[in-house]
Amino acid sequence: MVFIVNPPTYPARPMNGGSLEKARQKIHPDAWIYEPKINGWRVLIDVRNKHMWSRYNQPSSVESKYAPVLDRLASVLAGDAPTWLDGEILGQRASCVGRGSLVVFDVVARETSPSLTAWNWEDRRVLLDRTLGSPHRKLGLALEAQAELWDINALPKQDTIYLLPHVGDEDAEGFYEELKAANARLGVELYEGVVAKRVDKPYPIQLRSPAQETTDWIKHRWKY
Repeated sequence: MVFIVNPPTYPARPMNGGSLEKARQKIHPDAWIYEPKINGWRVLIDVRNKHMWSRYNQPSSVESKYAPVLDRLASVLAGDAPTWLDGEILGQRASCVGRGSLVVFDVVARETSPSLTAWNWEDRRVLLDRTLGSPHRKLGLALEAQAELWDINALPKQDTIYLLPHVGDEDAEGFYEELKAANARLGVELYEGVVAKRVDKPYPIQLRSPAQETTDWIKHRWKY
């Protein structure tokens, strides 16, 4: 029997920082990393029960289309599972490229380790890399990595699990321009800009409103 478990939070909502070219220099620049802002649909993922929830904490209406990647997540993370993940699903926007694929970009909570809610971004990313980005062994057989590192110069594949690349503050402007150029080269509005995250802060847990922003994540888009 599968139990429906409500999400432990709303998906973190970045505050609007404007375009990166016009943004103020960040205080403590070494404390920030930058990830691509993908043009997808935001979801929270209940790994154990293979469910997805929208940014409004409603059951996803397209969950069945992502059954293959949800099955793989539940399989590889069994016994070592971040119970809740934050990500984007592809194939609903951006000319529907990457149908059935899932981008995992953060860890929300792990039922077996409540202290995870205090882990900073670096700790959470290490957990993702260890559980999804590295080869696994089952029954003594080596398996390939369960997630691929996102390639900004290629269109996403179907039915694939992706981890996002990231850069530091010193490389952010160049990365931002690379993503903009990739949209033009690929002919798809795949990227909206970048999201800056504080590396020394925990995942921003809150249940007040899906519209409430966090100052620990800042989105820099080139279109509004």
